[in-house]
Formats: sequence, C-alpha cells, structure tokens
Amino acid sequence: QVGQTVTGLSLGLKSLERSLGARDDLLGRVRWLQDLTGSIGREIHRVASDLRPTALDDMGLQAALTAYAQEWQQRTSVKTLVRHGGKADDLTEEVAIAAYRITQEALNN
Repeated sequence: QVGQTVTGLSLGLKSLERSLGARDDLLGRVRWLQDLTGSIGREIHRVASDLRPTALDDMGLQAALTAYAQEWQQRTSVKTLVRHGGKADDLTEEVAIAAYRITQEALNN
C-alpha cells in the first residue's frame, strides 16, 4: 500500500513538472520533491526487505548473510567478513530470520 502511494506521488510530481513548463523557480522545487520521493521509495523497499528478507528465500541463510555483509561493507566502507559454521539448512525459518536480524543489528550497532 505505501509503495503504491509513493508511486502515485511520483507520477503526480512528474505530471506537475510537465505542466509547469519553463518556470525554473518551481521546477527546481518539483525536481527536489521527485528526488525525495525516490529516496523514500528506496528506503521503504530496504525496510520491507529487512523485515522479511527475500534473500533468505532466494539464497538461504549463509548466502543471504554474505550478501548483506557485502552490501553493508559497500555502504559503510568498513571491511566485513562472514564466517559460517554448521549447517544453516537445518535451521527453522524462525531461527534463520532471527540469525539474519541479529547479524543486521550487530553490523548496524
């Protein structure tokens, strides 16, 4: 629902931009709002992924943790190494999600 609202806002701003024509004073504001809307959309996507990481379904726990650590390393420029022990395939879905979230919290704090 929120994603659809942000998409609607983005489309409305695009329409407003076209209707303003050459009004540079207002076009700058509209473009700033478009950039802000894009940032909000990306943040919503990131938060939704964090709540139920699709990477767990797509790749499994070990690969998802490695991918998250690599993404985090790119964002923060802090070298990150993930070491795996045991068999993650034997974990229940709830435990895998908890392990993923614990890793997120450990990196972010």
